[in-house]
Parts: sequence; structure tokens; C-alpha cells
Amino acid sequence: MVILTSSCEIFGRNIKEGEVYWSEMMKCSQFKNFFDRYSNMPLAPGTLHSAGYSNWCDHSHSCEDCADWYQARIVEKRGFSLDTFPCVHMAYQY
Repeated sequence: MVILTSSCEIFGRNIKEGEVYWSEMMKCSQFKNFFDRYSNMPLAPGTLHSAGYSNWCDHSHSCEDCADWYQARIVEKRGFSLDTFPCVHMAYQY
């Protein structure tokens, strides 16, 4: 559940400030399973506005463990070792 702090449009529907928007909650295992599909840019046509990608992004913003896991995978994809940085957040910003 998300309570919006400003008006916006979600999937073609106008949502007013303060209205509750329900999205299907994604589990951590699902988030990790979709990493390859959703972390490689450019995204496949139609993916950006899909419910699956939206739920994946929502999970990455609401689950600190998965956000850290995601950043670690990106650092590794860039060819860096996490051992050379004080934390995953510094490595991700590099």
C-alpha cells in the first residue's frame, strides 16, 4: 500500500493526493529472480510501464536488504570488488 503525497497518474488513472494506491507486494526472492530482466538497460519494449516492473521498483525502494543486494550486484557487474570499498553504498556511487 502506498499513500500518495501528491497527485499523479498511475497506469492511466488519475490518483489524488492522500489516496491509497495498492500494489501487489513482491517477495525478496522474486525481486532477486527478476534482477536480470529489470536491471539491464534498455528495458524490453513495454516493460517500463508494466505492473511487474512497477512492483519490482516499489520493492527496491521499500526493502533495505534488497536495495543493498541490488547495489552490490551492480557494482559486481561493473567489474569492481566490494572488498575495496568501505560499504556497498560508496561502491555503488563510484
